[in-house]
Amino acid sequence: MDAVSALRDHGLDVRVIPGGRLYVTPRERLTDDLRQFIRHHKPEIVRRLSRPAVNEAALVVGKTQHQDDAHDSDGSTRGEMGGPPTPQQQKALDSLGQSPNRQTVIVAGEPEDDHVRVSIALRRHWGNVVGDLHIPKEKWDPWLFLDMVEKQREEN
Repeated sequence: MDAVSALRDHGLDVRVIPGGRLYVTPRERLTDDLRQFIRHHKPEIVRRLSRPAVNEAALVVGKTQHQDDAHDSDGSTRGEMGGPPTPQQQKALDSLGQSPNRQTVIVAGEPEDDHVRVSIALRRHWGNVVGDLHIPKEKWDPWLFLDMVEKQREEN
């Protein structure tokens, strides 16, 4: 387990702020041992959190499906490549449908042979869209992925 994951397992959020300094919250969870751990592993933590998220995650855009345009003549829903949605895609679409105020739902599956499949459902003005990202298993870091998503939301 790397240093960032270890800190997150202790319920800490770690960010790099200007000047290469670390910002760790919540402060009340910091113990002397954790402070020493952070000092010892600071170069690794800064390097890990400073690298470009998209390159590190090696995201490969999978197939995308527009839900409203994804119905066959019998009314059934199509998913990947015109077939029915995968169970994971359907879970993301169902969750989006049950949450009218949400714009995005992300469902990460269990690691498969060599990758982790992440299904993302988006609400758009023309209807809901679902697609998959395939992330190499050795590069999958759910915390890094969530950080990347949060940074994207802040920019938009």
